[in-house]
Amino acid sequence: MEDLDVLEMVQPTRKRDSHVMKTRKAPRKRVMPTADEVEERTEFVMELEAQYMHEGQIKRMFREKYGDVHYTTILDYIQRARARFKQSANVKPSDVSERAMAFYQAVIRDPCSTVTERIKAQERMDKIFGIEAPSRSELSGVNGGAIQIEQLIAASELTPDDVRRALAQTVVTGED
Repeated sequence: MEDLDVLEMVQPTRKRDSHVMKTRKAPRKRVMPTADEVEERTEFVMELEAQYMHEGQIKRMFREKYGDVHYTTILDYIQRARARFKQSANVKPSDVSERAMAFYQAVIRDPCSTVTERIKAQERMDKIFGIEAPSRSELSGVNGGAIQIEQLIAASELTPDDVRRALAQTVVTGED
């Protein structure tokens, strides 16, 4: 019985000492992505940005595709994507038209494209090359009516001869 008395003395008496010590989680092993993986992930974030998604949505979609990734890593990819968008905004117009032509040609060559998509692509190519005839546009007054000068003339009790004389006396300058 003496042995039991000794055991009772060794056991903790305070509640604080009775808890089991928590073990720490092993730190995540950090694996650096390859250059191709970084490129793929940046492109993925660019696609999400192009769809006008919020940062929270981008983080969720990123984690769904690539697993448990720290939020600061995802923010780095978002920053890279935005830098690329900014860089692509500083492109020469000739480069833009070349890219557009390549895209429209790909649409025309794609066997999955519908006839409507191919026609639209061809129309855009024609417009870029200047093949399409210039379009005519007309100006009109309020609600598609006549321009106000005709209404003013009609309300002013001038005869058509008075209007012709007034127009003959006006000086035409090259300005609009």
